[in-house]
Amino acid sequence: MARRGEVIAGLVLGALGAAVCVRAVGLHIGTGTSPGPGFFPFLGGLALTVLAGLLAVRGWRGPGEARGTSGLLWRPGALVGGLLVYTAVLDPAGFPLATAALVAVVLIVLDVRNWLVIAGVSVGLAAASYVVFKVWLGVDLPPGIVAGVG
Repeated sequence: MARRGEVIAGLVLGALGAAVCVRAVGLHIGTGTSPGPGFFPFLGGLALTVLAGLLAVRGWRGPGEARGTSGLLWRPGALVGGLLVYTAVLDPAGFPLATAALVAVVLIVLDVRNWLVIAGVSVGLAAASYVVFKVWLGVDLPPGIVAGVG
């Protein structure tokens, strides 16, 4: 008997990944040496589609071992919610602040308990990604409320 939940989740996530790819193509993908604004969303959508397909196939193939994961269902919900909030606040809050908050949510979902580690990794990763995209690649990122700082 197939694991129906995994099959359904794989199909829904696969459709979401395909939709991201279609939207990314509309943004102009560019090339590997000159990426356009749709380049990374396309890669993310493609990765999501492939991984969702693997999940659907795994669920279709059979029951496997039984796992009690009902207590962990808040984790994917928190990640999806965090991504939705991230997209909503990216422009007004700005890339550095929104990215640091998203990384903090991800670390909490991954069960990191040390708040100093969460703060350090969140700020460090947001700063590093800002340097890579804004400084090295010249990508326009929304400055948000930190526009006057620096």
